Parts: sequence; structure tokens; C-alpha cells
Amino acid sequence: MTSEIRKLLIALVGVVLLSGCTTSLTNMSPARTMKQGEAQAVAGYQFDVHTQAATGIYKAGEAAVNEVRYGDEDEIISEETLRTFLDAVLMWRLFPLGGGPEFMGRVGLYDKFLEGFDAGFRYNGSVFKGDLRLQLWASPDDAAAISVQAAYGYHKAFIPGLMEWALMTKWNRKDFDFQVNLGYEVDDWAKFYVSPRYMVSHMSTEARIAPRLYNRLPERFRDWDPAEYFPPSKMHYMGLNFGGMLGYRYAFINLDISVFRTIYRPVILGSQRDFSGWTIAPTAAITLMWR
Repeated sequence: MTSEIRKLLIALVGVVLLSGCTTSLTNMSPARTMKQGEAQAVAGYQFDVHTQAATGIYKAGEAAVNEVRYGDEDEIISEETLRTFLDAVLMWRLFPLGGGPEFMGRVGLYDKFLEGFDAGFRYNGSVFKGDLRLQLWASPDDAAAISVQAAYGYHKAFIPGLMEWALMTKWNRKDFDFQVNLGYEVDDWAKFYVSPRYMVSHMSTEARIAPRLYNRLPERFRDWDPAEYFPPSKMHYMGLNFGGMLGYRYAFINLDISVFRTIYRPVILGSQRDFSGWTIAPTAAITLMWR
């Protein structure tokens, strides 16, 4: 059992340091919508920094190591250790440090309503997200624009065997995203934007307790329905994207920065936890445009 826990801790720290991008926080588009017949394709890399992750992993690792060091195979895991361990499991899934690639496409749909609207789609390995964007206003010279955007993201279920050991066998998450885009373009070579944004994520788990862990649980938790360990919860992101695109007409280099206050207070083992903090996600990308 000792070697099994040690492997878990090593893997837990490893995936926190080497993985990222649990959801898409990028914008990577000018405020002006694509005209009918225009299209945009983007390939980028998003980095994630979460203020929640480092502290939680340290606490969970310290408690679990002490439990292993001074216990034996038949020792019951203390409630405190179990709680901090589950905190770490949840933070590994929601606030990993690292980064990952993201791909996005956008196409103009219709020009006859207000200033026109377009549709976008993006994928980063964790979430499929589609959006619709409507341009509300444009300056007489078409340099400045204001648009609004709504998006829906579906997260594919991906929990490795390591996490099955830690109770969760299936993870469900859906994102609902709303933003306002303010932008300014300089001829055909520069595009700048800032986008105040709000996103809410609805999350739930379908859980199972592995027998080797069940035998070490505190007595009062053994009769719980596994779903009670992590009841459904919501996470709120409030912040903005800002960035720019430099190039000429058909090809651009993007720099996109996302800064969000994250509010998340889930209930774990019947006790409310506070994992609120800040998320900063800079993204570098290459954009191609067709007209």
C-alpha cells in the first residue's frame, strides 16, 4: 500500500506540473465579425497559471506523505488526510499548471442584420466550444467595432486510471460563456481588442470507490453514496481578454491574455471548500484569414 500511495503522489504532482488547459479562455479574434465568405483559422498555445494550485497540492502532499510514513497497510486514513487528498484531486482536474495547444476556426454567416454575425469553433484537447458573435456597431471608417458573443463548451470525459483510484470515474462539465468585444484596427496590419467576459461552468461527477481505498476510509464515510463526495457544483469566471494581432491582410501573429477572478466553492464530504482565486492564461498563436 505504501508504494501505491507514493506512486499516486508522484503522479499527482507530475500531472499538475505538466498538464493544463482544462477549459478554453482565449479570444484570438478581432471585435469585427467576419463578413459572409470570410474565414479565420488559428493555431495557438495557451499557458495556465492558477493561484489555487500550488498551495493545495503542497497541503495534500504533506498530509498524505505523513499518513503513509507513520501508518501501515491496515491503518484507517484520517478524515483530515482524506479531505486534503480529495481537495488535491479536484484541483488537479480544475486548476492544472501548464499549457496546451488550441485550434480555432471562424466563418462569416450573414451581413444583413445589424453589422452581421459569424460563428466560431475551438478545441484544446479538453473542451469542444462553439460560439455565435453579433456585431452591434462599427465606426464610419470600419476601424472600430463592438460585438457581443455567446458560447457553449462541452468537456469530453477524460479521467485516467490514477483518478479512478481517487474515487472519480467520470467527469461532466459544461461551460456557458458570454462576452462583449471592443476593438480597433489599423489598416490591414494591426488589430487590437479587449473583451469583458463572464463564464459559468456546471460540473458533476459519477463516482465509484475502489475496494483498496474503501477498506481504509473513515468508518462514517463507508455508507455514503459515492456521488455525495462531490455533489454538482458551479464555477464562475469573471474577467477579460485583451490582445492584438500583427501581420498583413492574410497572416497574423496573435498575443492573447486572459485574466479572470475564479469563484468556486464546492461541497466535498459534506463540507464547503473555497477554491476561489485568480487565473491568468496568456496565449500565442498564428492566424490565417481568407477574404
